[in-house]
Amino acid sequence: QEYFELPQSPAHTIEEETSSSQMTESHGIEANFALKTWRVAFVTLRQQFNLTRSLSDRFAAGSTVYGGMAPMLQEETSSTRNRRWDLRESVELRFKPGKNGKPAPTLAVSVMLQKGDLDAWNLDTLASSYTKRYLTKEGNDLRQFWVVNLSQTLYEFRKDQRNLQVTAEYDMTYNLQTKVQEAYDLYGVDEPVINTANTFDFTYSNLVHQISFVSRYNTGNPKFPMLNFSVNSQMTQVKDRERLPADVSGDKTYYSITPSLNIRIGQLNSISLASSTSTPSVEQLRRWIDDTRPLSLVAGNPDLKLSQSWLLRLSGNSDRMRAKKWMTTWNASVQYQARPLVQRTIFYRE
Repeated sequence: QEYFELPQSPAHTIEEETSSSQMTESHGIEANFALKTWRVAFVTLRQQFNLTRSLSDRFAAGSTVYGGMAPMLQEETSSTRNRRWDLRESVELRFKPGKNGKPAPTLAVSVMLQKGDLDAWNLDTLASSYTKRYLTKEGNDLRQFWVVNLSQTLYEFRKDQRNLQVTAEYDMTYNLQTKVQEAYDLYGVDEPVINTANTFDFTYSNLVHQISFVSRYNTGNPKFPMLNFSVNSQMTQVKDRERLPADVSGDKTYYSITPSLNIRIGQLNSISLASSTSTPSVEQLRRWIDDTRPLSLVAGNPDLKLSQSWLLRLSGNSDRMRAKKWMTTWNASVQYQARPLVQRTIFYRE
């Protein structure tokens, strides 16, 4: 691969992968059970276990010409040995309807446990670095992912062709993971020296609480036959527990309200307004600078805010077909995003 010098990227780079190998082995087992009891209308259990083993080796070489300087040579050798298992459990409870057919709640809980035994190393000989050689090792501890959903119909109304239904839902998701990486400088020393800038050990958790109200109304009017409206209120708690390179902690909480509306006009046309949010990832929030490749320093921004977007869409079809051979379809949409999460790149020249 060859990347030529451009105003946006003032470097000429040639990359060549000379050899690589990869092997993946996977085993899995799954079991499902269904049970009907007198207290609960229906109980569903699901279990899944997977075991994966993968091996990969890679050797690559390249050169970079920056600003008329002499070519900077680079060789990279990497090897990965990964053994991972994950266990998934889920249960769903559908309760019996109450008296007079009153709707009953539905509860669903699922959990995923994942353990990775990762043994990976990477040797980098980028000539532009004063240390010139890096050796990195990575590992992951037990990861947990929980999901809880509780839904309940609050109100139902039916008369002739009209009907209205209002539903409330509570969702909780919890994600916990630990990441470990060690980096060593090997150039000009008898023994490897730990590179603190690229050595880390941290635990990251993300807890989301969401309450939603959804209403669906069939008007019985041919001009406006359907109206759907929903509103979601969400609280996201992000926690970062750093042990390396420094013993620090960071907590952030995000709040959001996202309404949506959908109106059907006639039988073939509709107008909808939807909103959504995006929370910064752990890599986007971590403040540490990754200088593994000195020509491309990477760092997060702990001051990032929640990103929210809005989408207005109009769509429809013609209800008049000539000789029933063709139909006209049209769509129009406008999207707006506040505080987008984007990658910012800055180029420096000496």
